Amino acid sequence: MREIKFRAWDNYDKRMLQDVGYHPFIIEQYTDYKPTENGAYLISPKFDNYVLMQYTGLKDKNGKEIYEGDILGLSGFVSHKVGFEDGSFVMIPVDRIQSINWEHYRISHYTHYEVIGNIYENKELLDRK
Repeated sequence: MREIKFRAWDNYDKRMLQDVGYHPFIIEQYTDYKPTENGAYLISPKFDNYVLMQYTGLKDKNGKEIYEGDILGLSGFVSHKVGFEDGSFVMIPVDRIQSINWEHYRISHYTHYEVIGNIYENKELLDRK
């Protein structure tokens, strides 16, 4: 069974928080839900400062854990970013044209790539034309 864990991008402090499932401040935010009249729940505005990313359960060729939002490289070239679509972790081509026209592949068979950054701390890697 895959290990379930998360990291979070803190939009306020512009930093990555690792293992947020064990981070008391983030846990506190999870429990700060407010019910609405129709029974739905709204998350506290404080929680909007964070973007959660789940661990895929896979590691790259160097043994580094692969999370949603990671940018993957192959043979020194920026290749894909990791996303979550239709219940699966997928590799989305970084090239804008390819990301629209090419199929997004399930990530389970692509562990020969390496994590070279993430979409929050390394946006410059996504600026391929």
